[in-house]
Amino acid sequence: MFSDKFYVVDFWSEWCGPCAAMRPVIEELVNEYAGKVQVGKINVDQNPYRTKEYEITSLPVIMFFRAGKPENPEILQATT
Repeated sequence: MFSDKFYVVDFWSEWCGPCAAMRPVIEELVNEYAGKVQVGKINVDQNPYRTKEYEITSLPVIMFFRAGKPENPEILQATT
């Protein structure tokens, strides 16, 4: 799934209001850092195995990866 590049992954869902609020910010990242950073989106309802794999308990979640490994994902996870 990952190479040596830096990735930003947005875990989201259609029913998540804060996720919708973050959408313009994510789109801005895509445009501003095109070619430098890969930005991806994972719908947690369509990919529940990823939700379990990364222990996501609330939304939205923005995770940073380098060389396929998460870097401090706990910093950007919403709290309940």
